Amino acid sequence: MSGTNPVFLVRKAKKSSGQKDAVLWCSDDFEAA
Repeated sequence: MSGTNPVFLVRKAKKSSGQKDAVLWCSDDFEAA
């Protein structure tokens, strides 16, 4: 759960800049976890 907290924060910030980037980031994070 600790890893989900920071991920959500980053995802929200990235989503604001680019949805495509947010999806890619989330996918990479999930795979790494």
